[in-house]
This record gives sequence, C-alpha cells and structure tokens, in this order.
Amino acid sequence: MTLVVTTATSRGITVVGDRAEREHLGELGIVRPIRTKVFYSESANVSFAIWGDSTWPLRLGDYSGWFLEKVVRAIPEGASLAEIGQVVCDRVNPILVEDFGGNFKKHRRGVHVAGYVDGLPHIYHCHMGHDGEAERELSCYHDYPGESDLDRYRQRLTEGPPAQLRNGRPDLYGGINQSIDALIKAARERGIRIPAPTIDAQLAFDSAIVRFASGLMEAAGYAPTVSLEVDVLAFNTKGPCKLQDPNEVLGRTMPALFMSPLHRHSGDATLPSTYTP
Repeated sequence: MTLVVTTATSRGITVVGDRAEREHLGELGIVRPIRTKVFYSESANVSFAIWGDSTWPLRLGDYSGWFLEKVVRAIPEGASLAEIGQVVCDRVNPILVEDFGGNFKKHRRGVHVAGYVDGLPHIYHCHMGHDGEAERELSCYHDYPGESDLDRYRQRLTEGPPAQLRNGRPDLYGGINQSIDALIKAARERGIRIPAPTIDAQLAFDSAIVRFASGLMEAAGYAPTVSLEVDVLAFNTKGPCKLQDPNEVLGRTMPALFMSPLHRHSGDATLPSTYTP
C-alpha cells in the first residue's frame, strides 16, 4: 500500500510519496521504507508518482525499478505530456494482461503524471477506473486542468485551493481527504492560509498528510503500509527547485527531518530528496 500526493500551484509542481514496501519472508511479511515511488525526468521536465499494488513478474525485477528503466528513462524525445501519459499505459498494460491474466482488481494501481503544457502545470492520472467502476486496463485521464476555464484555473493556482491528487487506499484515505479539505476551508475563512504560499510549505503540508495516514493506520491496528519516511520533489518550468529544510521554513526547533537538499541523479532520471523522521 502507499500514499502519493501531487500538487500544482502557480509556484510549481510538488510530489510526495511514502517509501513503504512489503517483503514476504515465507509465511511472514514485513514492511520497510525501501521503495522509491516518486520519479522525475529531467529531459522532459515531468514527474511520476506510482501507487497501489506493486506486485510484478520476478523476471522483470521490482515494479519501481522496472518503471524507472522502462518508462521514466524511455520517454520519447519531444513527447507531449499527453503522449507521456499514454506511454505509461502502453508499457504497463501488456504486462498486467499477459502476466497477471487481466486480474485488474487484485493488481489495482495508478500513476500520477505531471508537467507543463504551454506554461501551465498539468496533472494527469493513469488509473484503472473511477470509484464504483469495474477495474480495467490503465487509461490516462487529464484531471487538471481538465475542462476547466483556463483563466479560472490560473486563478485557482494562485489563490487556491491547489490542484491536487492524493491516492493510495481509498477506504481509509477518503475520509482523511474530506477532513483535510474542510480544515483548509475553515482556516481560510479565518484568514489563515494552509499551507503558506511557498514550495517548501506545500511540501511540508503534503508530507504531513502522508505521515498522518501512516500514524492513523498504526492507531487503527493495521500494519504500517504507509511509511513515515517520504520522498519529495518540486519543479517548475525551469526544472527542479532547490529545497530547504522544512523546519526552517516552519520556524520549528525540533530535530531536522530533512536529509538532503540535493537530488540524487541516476542517468536522465532524477530521484527525489528524502525526508526522514
């Protein structure tokens, strides 16, 4: 299980994802924060966040590593964001059909794909159908801006609420999403803007959403299949943003949660920075 959050504002695109991965040891299973689920292509200036089932054929290695090699690093030169979203579907779907017999319900998963189109941040979502629909092959949905009026969309990017996708376990996270949205609205009515209008504040807030979900699962007696440790990424039309220690941004004195402000490069694909509690 996982939780990933992709957000678009006038300041840039931010992506946060937990690192939990379940390992099976015979009849036992353990969950460790070892799996990267957030990726970035420098050449395309596009982010990816994978969520859902991570089962993958042994001959292809782990899903995360396969996705990095066969999707992120294999984007056709000059491809549009819509074309990149379709590449995700075209690469993943044949394996879901041929190796897993098209059992989409058991292997439900999705991918956030975000980047810029004509200078505006767009967020697309490759998934297996909306809530209440029968699971099927991945299709790419153009969630933001969707069919919105572009002038209103620009206003939303500046004034809020942000364009945002949060995905993982809907039966648990759906209630969290509603509560968070209500909190933001109530605070705004009192003149308090949550998060503050900066890239670092947005990352800190979205990271807090993931960590809250992790703590809620533990409090409910579930295995911690969302990790406290998260990967983060931020970029704009010019490329990756330099990230600051979120504790400095928020003015806190608690021990730093930020490991490194630098991106870890691996070929063309850039792996995100990591917050560690």
